[in-house]
Amino acid sequence: MRAMGVWSRAIFNVNAGFWIVRREAIGTLCRLALEFWAVARRQGYEFTEEAPLAYATHLLCGNPHEHTLRATADLWASDWTDCFAGRLPNGQPWWFVDYFSGERFLVNPAIVHAMRSKEALVGWGQSVDSPDGSKGVEPTGVGAEPGIALPAEAND
Repeated sequence: MRAMGVWSRAIFNVNAGFWIVRREAIGTLCRLALEFWAVARRQGYEFTEEAPLAYATHLLCGNPHEHTLRATADLWASDWTDCFAGRLPNGQPWWFVDYFSGERFLVNPAIVHAMRSKEALVGWGQSVDSPDGSKGVEPTGVGAEPGIALPAEAND
């Protein structure tokens, strides 16, 4: 990253699970990420999408510290430690563990990447009325844990 123009004191990686990019920056972000990926590959490195996205983010964001999870945990966080495994997030704060430092801090984001709750999410989605008025099958795992708050339409 340094050889390609990242001069910030700290270098951050990213979790590619969720991105918000200004519309006018999408092309530039993609171009920068692909350029980094191509240069790294020519030098014998192979990455997933996360390192190239981190590179592009460093170049496009004036202050990368403003874009860390700690700074944006009210918006989004990834439940990679299985706090909600098999069930939907319940709107309550939970402990996020930084996967690089091991540091724990309390988060309560508006959007949770509940990667280990896919069956519960599918079940809840199937229980909601579809546009044609039909109902899906009963959800599995949704509301199984005490204290899970479901939208009112899920209880109809």
